[in-house]
Amino acid sequence: SAQFRLSQAQQRNDRRRFGEAAQLYGRYMQEFAQSDSAQRVSLLYGEALFGQGNYAEAGTQYARAAFEYPQRDTALAQRAGQNAIVAFDSALVRNKNDRAAQDSMFSAVDRYVAAFPQTDLAKRALIQKGKRASESQRWDVMAQTFQTYAQRYPNDPYTPTAQKLVGD
Repeated sequence: SAQFRLSQAQQRNDRRRFGEAAQLYGRYMQEFAQSDSAQRVSLLYGEALFGQGNYAEAGTQYARAAFEYPQRDTALAQRAGQNAIVAFDSALVRNKNDRAAQDSMFSAVDRYVAAFPQTDLAKRALIQKGKRASESQRWDVMAQTFQTYAQRYPNDPYTPTAQKLVGD
C-alpha cells in the first residue's frame, strides 16, 4: 500500500520508495479526488513528493489538502498549509529566479494567512514572503506583503519594521 511505502521511505530516507508511494497516491487521487479521505491522501501525496525532492508538486498537493476541501479537517488543513509554504519555499531556494515558484509560494502564504490569520505561523510566513519578494526584487509584492502585515497585526512588535519596509 502507499502508506506502507511512504512509511518505509521515511524511515530509510529512500527516494525510490518515496517515488513508489507518490505513484500510488497519484493514482488514488486520479480516481477518488472527491472521496472522504481525499484531503488526507493529498497531504500524504505531498509527503511522498517532498521526500522525492519534487518540491513544487509537493506544494501543490499540500495546498490542495489545505484549501480545496470544503468539509475539511481544520488541523490537517493547517498542517498542510504550512507544508505547502515550506515545499514552495524549498523549490524557490533551488532556483530563486523561478517566477512560477515565487508566485506559488506567495499564493500559499496569502491563502494560509486568509485561512489561519491568528496563528504565529501566519505572521512568520508573511515576513518570509516579504523577504523572498525582496530577494527577487519584486518590490510591489514586498510592499503589499508588509502593508498587509501592518494592517492585520497593528499591535504586533514587528509592525513598525513592516511599516518601514513599505516606505523604503
